[in-house]
Amino acid sequence: MAEPIEIKNMNTTNNDTADALGDDAQEVPISLDTTDDEEMKQSGANETTGSGSAKGTIQSRTSVSAMNEQISNNFSPDDPQEEAKKPKFLRDVEEIEVDTNDVDIEVCNPTVKEAKLGKYVCYQIKGKDAKGEFVTTRRYNDFFVLRNVLLSRWPGIYIPSIPPKQTSGRFEKEFIEYRRKRLQTYLVKTSKIAFLYESEELHSFLKGISDVEKTLPNFPKPTYEILRDTYARTFNVPGEVPEDENMEEGLKNFYETLKKTKTSLEKFRDISEASAKSFDQYRDSHFELYTTVEDFEELKAGDMSKEMSDSLFVKGKEKLREDMKDASNSENLNHYAQLSDWADKQVLETDALLDMYKGIETLEGALLKLKGKLDAKTHQLNNLQQGKKGFKGLLSRKSNDTLQAESAAKKESLTKDQEYLEEILLVLRKNLLLNERKRYESLVLNSYFQRMTAFVRNNVKHSEALIHVWSQVKCQME
Repeated sequence: MAEPIEIKNMNTTNNDTADALGDDAQEVPISLDTTDDEEMKQSGANETTGSGSAKGTIQSRTSVSAMNEQISNNFSPDDPQEEAKKPKFLRDVEEIEVDTNDVDIEVCNPTVKEAKLGKYVCYQIKGKDAKGEFVTTRRYNDFFVLRNVLLSRWPGIYIPSIPPKQTSGRFEKEFIEYRRKRLQTYLVKTSKIAFLYESEELHSFLKGISDVEKTLPNFPKPTYEILRDTYARTFNVPGEVPEDENMEEGLKNFYETLKKTKTSLEKFRDISEASAKSFDQYRDSHFELYTTVEDFEELKAGDMSKEMSDSLFVKGKEKLREDMKDASNSENLNHYAQLSDWADKQVLETDALLDMYKGIETLEGALLKLKGKLDAKTHQLNNLQQGKKGFKGLLSRKSNDTLQAESAAKKESLTKDQEYLEEILLVLRKNLLLNERKRYESLVLNSYFQRMTAFVRNNVKHSEALIHVWSQVKCQME
């Protein structure tokens, strides 16, 4: 029997717990702007990495029945005991064609709850897939635990990122809405990866268990054999690495690029965020300044004859006021805020790829440990074949033949695990180097130039709108 993966659990300490605020639990609904939910869903689908034909990394449509058939070859369908050994998610998944493009998920209706253990925010999750509709409620820490469990159980693959934990400002309306959008993008992207959407972890999160933090980390991890079969079927990687591409050196260079890019993106995001606040003040000051012009207009109009009052100076006032409102529209024209939002998404995207590296490093460490066990078992078997039982063998009542048979079986199991793990690492390295690197570089560079082009164009339009308003004011003054 193949050994399960030995990976240390991620830290799932809940840093979002606040001081107790009262004995009676109360719900405080939050009214937030959700006008861009459809845009968020679309952006989540468009930006999904490793999960669609547009990206070419992970097959967006997977035959669950075919995957189950391959993975289940090691289990005898006629033996109830063997059937019971089958991973639970394989026993539960119906043999249907899963089209992840038909999955619709929305994170909505954030509600602040106050209870004895403190104040926290719950998010409602509404969804619909081939099996029907579902509704559940989760808090941020549940998302945090889910992602860490997915990283641990399925190491080395792309798992979308979520915003990091935050200790201050967690209950401000703007932050709650920001977090809601990012959590929705996370679920939308994850649902596009077919085998993850059909996994026990995600199904339990969306449709099952109530206590995510206590239950999910205790799910059994897939064996190396299951990982090998799943990854081999899921990832579309070339058979050979190009001759001019040294895999180890290429992976190292990409890792360094990701770290540098993340630092640059964080700086770009912070500067854009600060500029957005300054731009709000700058834009509002123009409108306030124009209202003072109107005050002077009214004073001057009071001393005018009726003929003068009907002049362009007064008649155009309302039109100019509307123009100034348009030029100062805070919902659409803070282009610095749009840049900050874009940069924040790319930071999370970069974090996801860095976590892929961490998963690969974890598997590399497991491989070294496995090789050590195999060497020790080979040495033990050689001694037994020479009639040397060793200290433990002498204490055992088993015969030398029995000990040899057990040792040989264990050696064979370890050898298979080593082969599986080496195949897993080869697939993951190729996927990261040949697929994810190309996709990421294209995503960041192309979207950067698109965003900056739109930023310049929109700022020109905004400046032209202000120039038009003040030019009209100038004409009327003259």
